[in-house]
Amino acid sequence: MLAKDFDCKDLRGFSTSQEAKRMDRAGDDTNSGLFTSDKWCKASVKIKLLVEKEKFVLEADAPDFGVEGLYYHKPLEVIKLAYEEKSSRTFHTTPFKVFWHPDEHKFPEHIITKVYTADAMLQEHQKIKAQPRGCNLEMVVAAVMLWSDLTHLASFGHAVLCPIYLFIGHQSRYLWNKPLKFAVHYLVYLILYMSIICGKAATNTVLTHFKHDLMHAIWLLLLNNEFMHAYEHDNIYHRVFPRFFTYAVDYPENMIEMGRNIASSVIDKVLGPTSLVPTRNAFSACLSHLGFDFHLMFIPNFMHEFELGVWKGTLMHLLCIMYAFGRDAIQQFDASFGQDMIHKFNHSILNLMKLATRDFEDILQVHAWFQI
Repeated sequence: MLAKDFDCKDLRGFSTSQEAKRMDRAGDDTNSGLFTSDKWCKASVKIKLLVEKEKFVLEADAPDFGVEGLYYHKPLEVIKLAYEEKSSRTFHTTPFKVFWHPDEHKFPEHIITKVYTADAMLQEHQKIKAQPRGCNLEMVVAAVMLWSDLTHLASFGHAVLCPIYLFIGHQSRYLWNKPLKFAVHYLVYLILYMSIICGKAATNTVLTHFKHDLMHAIWLLLLNNEFMHAYEHDNIYHRVFPRFFTYAVDYPENMIEMGRNIASSVIDKVLGPTSLVPTRNAFSACLSHLGFDFHLMFIPNFMHEFELGVWKGTLMHLLCIMYAFGRDAIQQFDASFGQDMIHKFNHSILNLMKLATRDFEDILQVHAWFQI
């Protein structure tokens, strides 16, 4: 409203409640052009289900489960929109090396802090440049960095959403944290649900398998013929070549094998020694013939592997020890996070309710000394 071109007359007859209702109806109204430019697609996917204590001769004989209401963006459209935005002016489309040379008597050290200064990006850029082209346009690699994680939708209840989104690696991560840069680009909105399978209550093992297969079924949908044609064929008149570099993901990976439970000792005996997981990976199915190794995408996930994994489990174990010890050990521990210590912790942390990853990180960084 402080803009120079703002005119109060434009608000005559405006009703926020009516506009909110119009937006709510726009998704089901085919004549509405409100969200046309977003190019969201609606689809459904089917997966084969694991039914515990039941065996099938072939995987095709297993029951199907259809997931409806999947909203997604075509990856190529997302990449095109990213390069058409004003923020693309900040992209470092040509990778380079950064060296640290503190001492003239020592060799300089190659520092890798961003994707566009990494060796992998430099190598991929050289591969693209070495290919014969029928035009004089600059050729660049679109460094696609993927994320996927569960997101709570409300302060109360258990409603969650599992979005898949990407960042363009040519942009500085410091700009990623600025909302006005619109650096995050969403590919999929998925609501995970399933508690009953074939008339039986779904166990944690079945749900784990379901989430894994569902995620890869979605990626098979995203890596369609249009995307694969742009990824593989180099005789097309285009400048930007999409390439996957990283994938920070938080979903379990399991399978069915020979009618055995996916958590059985038989499966673990085969795959455990080499730390493999029995996964039919969508990236491998679509890109392996091009020499793409999907294992290289999965970077260390410190948040899930340590802060929400090892450290959270350790913290719960320490709380149990202090409860068992008695006296005032647990009270002293809790008092260390009060108003006089860390102001973010307004309430007791003993019940571990409504704690985000940053909260567990703050708890780890506080050094409270107890005399037990």
